[in-house]
Amino acid sequence: MNKTIIILLSFFITSTLSAQETLFADYFDIKVGEKSGAIVLGKVHLKKNKDIYTEKIPKDYQFYITETDTDKFEIQTSFDSQGRIFGVIKVAKRKKTGKIPVDHHLVISLKEGKKVLTSKKITIHVVEKTMWEDFVTYYTPKTLSNKRLYGKKFKNDKLSNLITLLERTNGQFSFTTMYGKHPSEYKSGKELENDWRNVADHIGGLGYAYAKSKKFGLPSGDPEKIERLKRVIYKAIIQYTNSVPVEPNDVMIEGKPIGTELGDGFSMLGEYKFAGHGFVTHHWRTTDALAAPLIHIWPEVLKGIENGDEEAQEVYNSIIRFYQLFFAVVPGRRSMDDPTERWKNISDVNYSEGAWSDANISHRMRSLMMMPILWADYNRPITYVPYWYDDYYNGTKFEGMTFADNWSPRGVVLDLRNWCDKLSLPTHLYDQSGFHPDGTISHHTGHNSSDSAMFAYGFEWLVTVNDAIEYYKNTPYPLKDENYQFLADRIGYTYRRMIYKDHLDFVVAGRSFSSDVSDFGSGHVAREIKQVLAGKSPTTKIEGEKELKELKKAFKNKTHKFSGTTSFWNADYLVHRKEEDDINYYFSVKHKSVRTSGAEDFTKVRKSWHAGSGVFQLRVNGNEYSPDVLSHMDWHVLPGVTEAWKTNPMPKGPASASMPGGNAFSGILSDGTYGLTGYHHKPIDKYTAAEALKSYHLIDGFGTAIGSHIKRKEQAKGEDLIVTCVDQSRFTSAITYGIDGKITSIQAGESVSIEKEIKNPVWIHHNNKGYLIYPKQGQKLFIKTGTEINVTETDLNIEKNDNYIIAIDHGVNPETTEKDKYHYVLVANVSVEDMPEILTEYTGNTATYASDGIYHALCHSLESLTQVVFYEAGKAILDDQWVETDKPALVMLKDLGTQLRLSVVDPMHSLDNEVLILKISQSLKAGTYHYTMPGIKPRKGEKAIVTSTTEGSVITISLPDKADGVYYNYQEQMYAGAPIVLMLEKK
Repeated sequence: MNKTIIILLSFFITSTLSAQETLFADYFDIKVGEKSGAIVLGKVHLKKNKDIYTEKIPKDYQFYITETDTDKFEIQTSFDSQGRIFGVIKVAKRKKTGKIPVDHHLVISLKEGKKVLTSKKITIHVVEKTMWEDFVTYYTPKTLSNKRLYGKKFKNDKLSNLITLLERTNGQFSFTTMYGKHPSEYKSGKELENDWRNVADHIGGLGYAYAKSKKFGLPSGDPEKIERLKRVIYKAIIQYTNSVPVEPNDVMIEGKPIGTELGDGFSMLGEYKFAGHGFVTHHWRTTDALAAPLIHIWPEVLKGIENGDEEAQEVYNSIIRFYQLFFAVVPGRRSMDDPTERWKNISDVNYSEGAWSDANISHRMRSLMMMPILWADYNRPITYVPYWYDDYYNGTKFEGMTFADNWSPRGVVLDLRNWCDKLSLPTHLYDQSGFHPDGTISHHTGHNSSDSAMFAYGFEWLVTVNDAIEYYKNTPYPLKDENYQFLADRIGYTYRRMIYKDHLDFVVAGRSFSSDVSDFGSGHVAREIKQVLAGKSPTTKIEGEKELKELKKAFKNKTHKFSGTTSFWNADYLVHRKEEDDINYYFSVKHKSVRTSGAEDFTKVRKSWHAGSGVFQLRVNGNEYSPDVLSHMDWHVLPGVTEAWKTNPMPKGPASASMPGGNAFSGILSDGTYGLTGYHHKPIDKYTAAEALKSYHLIDGFGTAIGSHIKRKEQAKGEDLIVTCVDQSRFTSAITYGIDGKITSIQAGESVSIEKEIKNPVWIHHNNKGYLIYPKQGQKLFIKTGTEINVTETDLNIEKNDNYIIAIDHGVNPETTEKDKYHYVLVANVSVEDMPEILTEYTGNTATYASDGIYHALCHSLESLTQVVFYEAGKAILDDQWVETDKPALVMLKDLGTQLRLSVVDPMHSLDNEVLILKISQSLKAGTYHYTMPGIKPRKGEKAIVTSTTEGSVITISLPDKADGVYYNYQEQMYAGAPIVLMLEKK
C-alpha cells in the first residue's frame, strides 16, 4: 500500500474528537513561491480562547501536525499577551510552496503532554492570490468613497502641523482629554460621545491623507513623510483604542468592574448615563471612521509584525481588543425571552430571528467587512464576547440555543459570511425590522409598529447584499442564488410598482421623505440591478433575469412604465397607476395604524408629522411632489389629510415622535385593477387634533375620497380650523375653477388666499389634474397659492413660492356642525375644457353612500363595481343590491357577467377571527372556492364556502388566525390583513 493511500485512509479512521476542546481551523491559504519561514494565512485557534478571563489555558498545550501528505509545513504553538493559544503554520525549513496551485491535507492535533485532546483535518490551499488579498482589493476603495469611513479630510499644511503635534504627544490629540479619563468625569454623555467620535474622525482624516495625499500619502508621496504619517497613525490608533473601555475592569464603579462580560466596559456605559443608549447600540459610530487608516496601513502593520516591529504588533493587539466592543450588547437586549426588546423573544425561534435581526446589520457591515482584513487570520473568531457562543446557555433553560439565530463564532471569514445571510430577514410581527411579505421594508419599530423605509434605511439594507456578493465572489464561500434572487425579486416587484416617472413616492421613503428622489429609478435602482448582475457567477441562476435586465434598461432610459393596482397591506399603502398610450397617472394612499407609522423625521424643522395620516396623492407629470415642492409646503395640510390647519411649529422629539395611529382599523384592498382603502384616523400623539373615518376609492383615472365622523379630539383644544386638504402641489399653470356656472382663473405666479362658501358641486383644474368637490352644508373651499402659503421650513429665505393648496373646511368643532363629512375626487389626465362634462359624467355614473359610522360605499354603474368599507358589522343597502358583513371588512364586488369577482380584507388584521361571513344579494353557485395570497411571493391561501339562500348568497371566508402559524411559516400576523380575491360563479 503506497504512502498516499495510507494517508487518505487515516483521514477516514481519525478518532472522534474530544468534546472538551474545539479547534477553529476552517480555512488556510498561502501563495505560490513562498520560501521557508513564510506564514500560512489562517492560524489554528482554540474555542476556549474566549474564556481566558475566567479560565487560563494550560501552558503545556501544544499543537502538532500528526498526519500530512506533504513535508512542506511545520506548526508552532504561540500564546498572546493575554494567554490565548494559536497554532501558527509555516513553510518548513529548506522548503517552498512550489509554483503551481495545489491543496495539501493535514491533521492538526492539540496535545497536553502525550495526551491528544482534539484533532482536526485541514486543507492548506497554495494559491496565486490569497482570499485575504481579494478582500483587500475589494474593500480598500470603499474606505475612500464613504465619509463615514474616514471622517475628515486635512489640507497639507494642517496635516503637517498635526503630524508634528502627534509626534510630540505620542499620538494624543490636544483637543481632548479622553486618554485615561474615567467616563464619569465627562459633564454629560453627549460630551463623551462627541469627544470620542471627534478623535475617531481625526484619525480617519489621517488615514485618508495616507491614501490620497500627494505629499504624505501612497504611492507618490515623499517616503520620509509617508513614514512619519504612518507612525503617527500607529500611535494615534493605540492611544484611542486603548482609551475606549472594553473589558469590565476598564471602568471601575465604587471599586468594582462595571460589568461581568467582555464588552461591558463599553455596553454598560448607558446604564450609568455615561453615554446615551443610541451611542452604545450604534457601535459603528465608534469604529467606522477608523476604516481608512486601518485598511491602508494594514499591509505595513503585518509586514512590521513579521519583521519584529513592536509598535506594529501593539497596533494589531489594540485593534483586536478594541473591536470586541462591536459585539457588546446592552444588558436589556441580552434577554432571551423578552418580547418587548428589539429582537423580541429570542428563545421563540419561530418568531424571532435572534440577536441583531434588524436593519442595522446594514450599518454594521461597514465595520464587519473590515474585520477579515484586520484579523489577517481566517480562523480567529469575529468576537470573543461570550454570550454569542453556543455553549453560553449551557445549564440554563435556554441550553442548546444561541443568541443569534443558529450561529456561534468559529472564524472571522465564516462569521461574516453568516451575517451576509441576515441581509434578507423576514418579518413575523409588525414590530420587527425586516422584509414584509407584501414587498415593503421596515427598519425602525418604535411604539410596536412598522415603518415604511423604501429609501432610508430600507433600500440601503436591501442592496447591501450587492457588497456581500462582491466581497465573497472569488472565495470558496460565494453567496447563494437565493441571495441574488432576494434582491432581484424586491426590485422586480416592489420598486417596479412604486417608482413613477423616475420618482419614488415621498411617503414611503422613510427618513428620506424630503430628499431628492427624482432619479431613484435611473440612479439608485438601475445601479443596483447592474451590480447584482455583474456580481453573479456563470452558474448563478436568477429567475426572471431577462425581465430584470429589461427593467434596468427602462429605468436607466427613464422609459419605465407599469399599470396595475397594488396593495402593500403591511405598510398601509396602496398604489393605483396606469401608463398606457397617452394615459399616465399614479394615485397613492398612505394610512397609519397601531401596526404602522409614518416617516421618521431627523430634520431640524419637523415636517413629516402627518405623512401617514391618510395622505392621498395624484401624480401625472411625476414631479408634483418633488423636493422643491416639499421644501415650500405647509406640512400641516398634506394631500388627503384631515387635520387642524395650525401655524405653529411641529413638535420636536425623537425621530418617531409622531407615533403610529391609535386605530386598529386600516385596510388596503386591491384586485389588481381597482383599489379601495378604509382608515380610522385616530392619532394618539398630543399634537395632532382631528379624528375621522376615511375611505379612498380608486377606479381608472378617478380617485374618490369620502370622509365622515370628523371631530376634534377631546384633549386637542384649539381654535384652528379643521380641514381636509384636497391637494398641495406644484403651481405651474393657471388654476381654474367653476362654481355655480362661473369660471375663474388664478394665473401661475399669483399669490392668493381664497375662501368661498360652496353649496353645489365644484370643479377645479390645474395643469392635467382635475378636482371635483361635493360640499356639505355650510362648507367653504380654500385655495392658497404662492406666498400666502405658511411654509413650514422656517429656515428658508423664501421670496417666491410655486405651490398651491386646495382644502375643504370642517370648522373648529365639526361634530357640532353639518361640516363633519367630505366627498371629493381627484381626476387624472384631464383638460380644463373637459371639466364641466367630467363633473356631469361622474355624478351620473357614481353613487356614494355613508351610514352612521357603519360604512362608506361607492357604486360605479359603468364599471359594474361596488366598493364598501364596513367600519363595523352591518348591512349596506345600495339601491338595487345589498351587502352584509358580520365584522369590519372592506368589500369589493366586480360583476363579470357569468362570474362575480369578490375581493375582501379584514381591516382589523385580527388573528382572533377564523372566518369572515358575507351575505350579498347576488345568487352564486354553491361550493368551495380557494384563493391565493398576494405579495412578493404569492402563496396558497385558504378557502371560502358559498351557500345559497332565498335572498342571495352567504360566503364564509377562512382567514389567517392564531392557530395558523405553521401554515403561514409563522407569518400569520403579516398575512392577516392581506387582500383575498375570489372568482365566484353565478347561478
